Amino acid sequence: MNDGENDEEMGLQEEVIQVDIKGEINTVQKAVDMCVLNKNYKIKIGPGLYYEQIVIARPNISLESSNLEDLAVIVGEDAPCIKIEGLEDTDKIHISNLKITNRGIQSKSYNHYEQDYSKAFIYENSHLIENLEVNFVMDPSIIDGIIKENRGLISGISIFSGILIMNNCKITLSILSTYTNIVVPAIYTENSGVWLEKVIIKGNKDFYTSGKELNN
Repeated sequence: MNDGENDEEMGLQEEVIQVDIKGEINTVQKAVDMCVLNKNYKIKIGPGLYYEQIVIARPNISLESSNLEDLAVIVGEDAPCIKIEGLEDTDKIHISNLKITNRGIQSKSYNHYEQDYSKAFIYENSHLIENLEVNFVMDPSIIDGIIKENRGLISGISIFSGILIMNNCKITLSILSTYTNIVVPAIYTENSGVWLEKVIIKGNKDFYTSGKELNN
């Protein structure tokens, strides 16, 4: 039994919302905010670059490009490109035929990590050798190679609840730049599930990145 049959049994209606950079609904977040409970939504995103940080906090939403020959690109910075939260364990979000890229931390005044985190990873020759627990905020310049823990605050996609199903997508961190020393994952999951099919993940040659970070 597929997802569509499950939805029919539940009696959920499907509504399509079109996103177009030059249209009335010109951001993905605006389309997500239009969604209500007890309906299925397919958000079809027109070609172009969408500079936004999308937050999805309700189930039964699908994001996909409307033009398979010219895929939409979600460009984020200083936060996850897409953040999924507030869902039940079995709630699903679908993402297909999209490109997602994160530019990293672009503001020199951005100090959220230094304020909030006291746990660090120590790296040697790009390989994780141990976790270091400290009870104070450590200046990364004190020990060469200290990398602040990210915990999903900046990523391609961060999922804090529910289930994400992705197919035919590309997540890239190749244009990443950052003023703070953190490891940036393409996908961060915490108390959630992820199904990937034909998903390409591209890292960065100049900064520490990871494909998927799991924290359950």
